[in-house]
Amino acid sequence: MKTMKQLSILLILITLCMSVFSQYQLGEKTIVYQDPDRDNRNIETVIFYPATNAGVDVPIANGQFPVITFGHGFIMADPDLYQYLWDHLASLGYICLFPTTESSGPLPPPDHEQFGLDLKFLNTKIKSEGNNSSSFFYNKIAPETAIMGHSMGGKATYIASANNTDITTVISLGAALGNPPIGNSYDAMETAVPFVVVPTL
Repeated sequence: MKTMKQLSILLILITLCMSVFSQYQLGEKTIVYQDPDRDNRNIETVIFYPATNAGVDVPIANGQFPVITFGHGFIMADPDLYQYLWDHLASLGYICLFPTTESSGPLPPPDHEQFGLDLKFLNTKIKSEGNNSSSFFYNKIAPETAIMGHSMGGKATYIASANNTDITTVISLGAALGNPPIGNSYDAMETAVPFVVVPTL
């Protein structure tokens, strides 16, 4: 009985803490960035950000915010599949970039390496947007950035992070790291993982 009471109090305190820190609404914007180093490759990116009111293309909240660039799983390029992440992270003050590239599959297979390079490019691009006076994100980008992903996107996080000191951390969720017959047979365990030099979860 005493244990149940203590557990109930703990859950109430956790809920109160989360409600105190969840101070932002969810803003959403879609931008197609182009990578000039890869023949102006189009990288459609859905961006979720802290806003003062919820909606599409609503004003971003005051302040500077850390950024998470997130790689989706195989055949999972619909941002709604990860809605629980956007709702939580944006409310806590994170900007989340979700590229929808490499969404084909199983045929033609997605290119895992190109997807990793998309994540790497977006991390650099959003930092430059923070310094661009004509950008929606001018003066809104904090120095801390993470590259995160699930399954195929988890693998892409390592590709994006190899020898990359321009990020703060790497977080992968169930990364598909091996050398499958799809994804151009890119073996991240051999080619990328040993060269990640930032803290990784």
